[in-house]
Amino acid sequence: MKSISSPAVLTTLFLSGIPGAFADERTESIEKMQAQIEELQRQLHMLQTQMEAQQKGAKAAAPVTSDGVKISFDGGPTIKSADGEYSMHIGGRVKFDATFFDDDRGDYADGTEIRSARLHVKGKLGKNWSYKLQNEFLGKHDTSSDTTPASYDSKLKSAYIAYEGFDHTKIIMGQTKQPFGLEYQTSSRFTTFLERASLTAFTPGYGIGLGVATHGDNWTLTGGLYGEDVADSGDNDESYSVTARATYAPISEKTRALHFGIAGSYRVPGSDSDYVKFKSTPEAHQAGNDYAVYGSMKHVDDYSLFGLESAWVSGPFSLQGEYMVADINRDSASDPTFDGYYVQASYFLTGESRNYLGKYGKFGRLTPQNPFSLGGGAGAWEVAARYSNLDLNDSSVNGGEMRNWTFGLNWYPTPYFRLMANYILVDTDSHAVTPNDDPDIFAIRTQVDF
Repeated sequence: MKSISSPAVLTTLFLSGIPGAFADERTESIEKMQAQIEELQRQLHMLQTQMEAQQKGAKAAAPVTSDGVKISFDGGPTIKSADGEYSMHIGGRVKFDATFFDDDRGDYADGTEIRSARLHVKGKLGKNWSYKLQNEFLGKHDTSSDTTPASYDSKLKSAYIAYEGFDHTKIIMGQTKQPFGLEYQTSSRFTTFLERASLTAFTPGYGIGLGVATHGDNWTLTGGLYGEDVADSGDNDESYSVTARATYAPISEKTRALHFGIAGSYRVPGSDSDYVKFKSTPEAHQAGNDYAVYGSMKHVDDYSLFGLESAWVSGPFSLQGEYMVADINRDSASDPTFDGYYVQASYFLTGESRNYLGKYGKFGRLTPQNPFSLGGGAGAWEVAARYSNLDLNDSSVNGGEMRNWTFGLNWYPTPYFRLMANYILVDTDSHAVTPNDDPDIFAIRTQVDF
């Protein structure tokens, strides 16, 4: 201000010697000019302050950078190139289970196991390309005994490359989970109960193929042509299927959602001698190969799967249900039709809402409002109940019918750590693998993922 105010004072003193209104007018004009200059200086100072604050914020938010590589951590480590066109995220999960059976007619073995242990890498391979590779470590189950597996094998789950050069659309090539069913599409890390409902016996599973997926903010459409899982092997021709799923959510908000979905799959076995099988344990993985219901057929020309799904979230409360049908066509025997359904409800005692993802048509990770800490955070607590029914009796096939009640309690100390407890009441009919076998099951799980 000194460079401006000093000349103004000298000019004012000079003009003071000029008599009359002319001198007064000049003095008023200079004072106005001086006020305008002061206002401009004030605005410039404010702008400089704002720019300095933005630069400090940008430096604080930036990931660690070294030689053009950005490294960040969100659950698991992510490495990105400087331009963001190449990346790799490393993730995984481990689930530890303990299961106890109150036997009825059958003899189930109590025990512990690593229910699932997976590692994956995923990311980008250029501007419009992405990839995922996921492997699971499995226990080697000895069918001649009831002992818990002592060694583990591995199995490839997802292995694909996707082109994403179109808006909201990608083309997927490789092994993926076929698009069918709400609970099956939702990752087992985020499902409400330890095991999915028994009707997932109808879901097509993984397959190698070519698929297309497109979406909006509240709808999805996915479909493709698939062969068998990479783990399947045999001397016969490979079976194939055409599978598609569509979802729509007229309400898709943070704490409110209304979801509808429909799916279908047309499937052709590779050979007339191939078995088509639908089977389910009593919704407890520790039962091993002791299936409660089991329907198996040969000489199948083709069969179709059809599914309906719905879910509703209103604050801490949610409802979810699905219905599935399997229609089998055989060339030299009767054509049975099997079906199954479930309905479940859950409520968060601590006020959270299930995380519905409208552009994926499924549920995602739950984040506690107050993560657990000794200082007072309780984490998220959820209570839930489910009724399920799977009927594999029709025509000349009697695979059995099973009805289950499951009651659950879940605790989420953090978004990546969960403790679960389920109590299951099983009711089977006279055509089940063990007729009229009605065990009670108590199972607990510790789950960590990243």
